[in-house]
Amino acid sequence: MLLLSFEDCIQAQAAAAAASTLSQQNVSLPPAPPGTTQPMPAPVQSTSTIINEDLGPSAAKRARGGEADLLPEEVFLKTCSSSNVTVNVAVPQDYSKPEWNLNGQTLSIKLPYKDYVSVIKEKVFEQLTLPAGKQKLVYEGMFIKDSNTVAFYNMRNNCLISLQLKERGGRKK
Repeated sequence: MLLLSFEDCIQAQAAAAAASTLSQQNVSLPPAPPGTTQPMPAPVQSTSTIINEDLGPSAAKRARGGEADLLPEEVFLKTCSSSNVTVNVAVPQDYSKPEWNLNGQTLSIKLPYKDYVSVIKEKVFEQLTLPAGKQKLVYEGMFIKDSNTVAFYNMRNNCLISLQLKERGGRKK
């Protein structure tokens, strides 16, 4: 039976973790000369925090998409057959505030491509009485900003926007 001291266990775990990290990055250390121990590599950050500029964004970020995947607004507008778009807003079902009429319905809103997202929020307010400051709009996994236009987000006719409620608060004192 082999007994190791606490320090030896820590060093062995660190060496195994470093070797695992290096093997994931396809890096290998040269073998140690006979009769010596393998030198421990310098501490390495976890692979989740390593930024490799050559590889670009991680696979998770690429799958998520985002604003980088959108066509420029001018190019998108050239592909549109009309100057107006109809967007459908999926409203959540929440009965905690009955004055907001959040019954799980879908709102249909028609507006020009050049209108800002804030106009969508105003129209939602007119129909639901839900203040624009409490609204969070999500289109194709992106939280859309009030200061950008509908065309900026490449919204097609009859696209679906998900309405979410902004949660306010923080740490309780």
